[in-house]
Amino acid sequence: MLKREVCGGDFEALLDRSQFGMNYGVDWGFPKHVRLDVQVEAVKQ
Repeated sequence: MLKREVCGGDFEALLDRSQFGMNYGVDWGFPKHVRLDVQVEAVKQ
């Protein structure tokens, strides 16, 4: 569409927040795992 070089990616990670000392709410049933989704796109100028 732009007739330029483009690059993109989709990334996914599952983090255990208790490994970083973030234990708040785990005792009350909040999950300690957090899913991180990142989408990036770049256009060469």
